[in-house]
Amino acid sequence: MSDPTINSIFTPGGADAQQPRNSDVYRVSYKASKSGKYTSVIRFVPFYKNPSKNIVSKFVSWVLNPFTTRGMYVDDPRSVGKPSPVTEKYWVMQNTNIATYQEWAKKYIGGKQQYASLVQILRDDIHPELVGQIKVFVYGKKVFDKLHSEEFPENGQKGINPFDPFKGRKFSLVCENVSNYNNFDNSAFYDEKDPTGTQILPSGIWYQNPETGQFEIAVESMPEKNRQYLVDYLAANSPDLSAHEYQEWTTEQTNHVNEVLQIATNFLSTGRCEPVAQTTTSAAYQTMFGGQPSGAPVPPAPVAPAAPVAPQAPVSPASPVFPGATAVPGSMPGVSAPVTPQAPVAPASPVITAPQMAAPVAPAAPVAPVTPVAQQPAATGFAPVTPPQVTPQGAPAAAAAPTGMNVDDILSQL
Repeated sequence: MSDPTINSIFTPGGADAQQPRNSDVYRVSYKASKSGKYTSVIRFVPFYKNPSKNIVSKFVSWVLNPFTTRGMYVDDPRSVGKPSPVTEKYWVMQNTNIATYQEWAKKYIGGKQQYASLVQILRDDIHPELVGQIKVFVYGKKVFDKLHSEEFPENGQKGINPFDPFKGRKFSLVCENVSNYNNFDNSAFYDEKDPTGTQILPSGIWYQNPETGQFEIAVESMPEKNRQYLVDYLAANSPDLSAHEYQEWTTEQTNHVNEVLQIATNFLSTGRCEPVAQTTTSAAYQTMFGGQPSGAPVPPAPVAPAAPVAPQAPVSPASPVFPGATAVPGSMPGVSAPVTPQAPVAPASPVITAPQMAAPVAPAAPVAPVTPVAQQPAATGFAPVTPPQVTPQGAPAAAAAPTGMNVDDILSQL
């Protein structure tokens, strides 16, 4: 079915908004909105190359150098069952039960599970130039749980596959600021109704009909040739979702991780957090990348104190003292010179108010568990979505040559 409202957003002469990033990723953050609340409407889209893998999942680690302040995300090897030196070091520091080490690990070598899917942007008032485009949406467990609840509701109702090209429902994406983090709790799937509120409007994927050049909404009853137009349109305009699966580390990433892990090792051994020469890091961790997990991590043994020396002046006991600690420029807060060390002194761990990171779990394939996770969101509370009268920066590409896969192939693999 042709929709003049949909087609109006692709005609020349509309708003000339600048593309925020030259990227296949749809980036949503509360920071992009003056109100601290980013709202848009998206539609989950099947991955035409492999509809059985519409969700890709992996673990990622955030590795930050405390001295250069350079940080980067790296894919965690435990995503594919390999030893993970970053995760192992994180738990070595957590299991010391020393608050300073635990907080250091959270800040500089933390990790999380990450998901990604293809979505079509149906409404975005902050970046209207993205409307109609298909992008990769990267999200966390809360959105994943909503996807699962949509397909497997726990209230006994029949579920809806959110990736179904005809029946999948629109998703109201609400990103809010909660403790300076993006929070998606108020996002939900919903039905769009006509102005009378009595009829549910079609929610199929938008695609371009090459015969008319018009954009239409995919419906289950459309002719076979239009069903192929839909698949061809997805093939011509969808990013490659497989590029967001686990990736082996580059040399640059490996060197960066080695340097930060060497800083962590030295900090654990000496109580001093100091920069290290980058040339000394690669050999130090070479075995960690090719070996086996070291087993249950344990706190490092305290370093034997040096021979006692006469103190030059009384030292205030206000700051906690760690075994082997010395006062040096750039050392971590709360680490001071020892007071005439007769024996290792138990550190007085500062109170940590940051939430504890959950223990890592074995990565699970992104399939629905047997037990439903959350209740299906209510279908009320969302006004009908009317696509804004704007023009994307570049109209979607013309349909590609037939891919050999048709809609029935996609549906059979969902």
